[in-house]
Amino acid sequence: MNIMDSRRILVVTLSNLGDVILTTPVFAALRETFPAAEISAFVGPKAADLFQDHPWVCHVYVYEKKASLREKLDLIMRIRRESFDLVVDLRHSLLSLFISPGKSTSIFRWRGASKKAHAVDTHLSILGELEIPAGLRNPFPLFGQEHLERARALFQARKINLDEPFFVIVPGARSHLKRWPAKRFKAVARLLREHNHAPIVLLGDKQERTVCNEIGEDLENFVFNLCGETTIGEFAAILGSAGLVVTNDSAALHLADLQDRRLVAIFGPTDEKRYGPRNPRARIVRKELFCSPCGLAQCPYKHECLDHLSVEEIFRACADVLQEDRLVTL
Repeated sequence: MNIMDSRRILVVTLSNLGDVILTTPVFAALRETFPAAEISAFVGPKAADLFQDHPWVCHVYVYEKKASLREKLDLIMRIRRESFDLVVDLRHSLLSLFISPGKSTSIFRWRGASKKAHAVDTHLSILGELEIPAGLRNPFPLFGQEHLERARALFQARKINLDEPFFVIVPGARSHLKRWPAKRFKAVARLLREHNHAPIVLLGDKQERTVCNEIGEDLENFVFNLCGETTIGEFAAILGSAGLVVTNDSAALHLADLQDRRLVAIFGPTDEKRYGPRNPRARIVRKELFCSPCGLAQCPYKHECLDHLSVEEIFRACADVLQEDRLVTL
């Protein structure tokens, strides 16, 4: 069949939320190219909520890595019965060999992809293998009106207004090696308050509640802790309304960047050229060291790439992006 006649498309995406968010431009490109097609997602459980009940995604197949062999085979058979016309596999897995689609991307890395390219460009380059255009006019919607209304209710319960200026701090990250110290985030919150009276909202998942509590302690009159209280959609809706987002290299960075928010991104061991923000209102702060970025799971030194980043450097980046719109005075 002609690939442009595809009516049932499966996208095999990644596992961790931040990585999956960086694949959403692929969904946008496919929706643009195949406006009448049913597009489904094969995704890990950590990011499944990003696609559940999404207007662009027909079905969500959740792959549990720890599932039994029988459960995995049952999932494969369910997908096989759908008779997909096209599979776009961003994992380069063997799934296509088992479900027999009409057409699929290669299980091998495509020669058009560069290891030095930004992750979004790497994912979009896979479409080039199939000669599918990757130009984007309509970005992937990260939240719906229902998420926005629930986010507004969370704010109202704390007597703050989602429609008035506020800043967001997201101090967590999937790896502890990517986390700037909580006490320094707290110092940045104080400095932001000195120069602008906007409330500051703390966001993160339930596992990051302790670090958010540490930051918010004794600052309850202007810091509001919503850590662990939002869905992915509500999280994205809050970031989409924020006047400034300060975050480590995390899912929050990508959610804010794809919505062109004012953003200060703190980088340590990971490569900002591959995973950093690309909107013009973003600022990247990193310490230039011989060992960074290393991309290692364990630091062989003393975590200098983040420990040597000062409060003043982060606040200076915040002031720089806010002064463009005269939101702070120094």
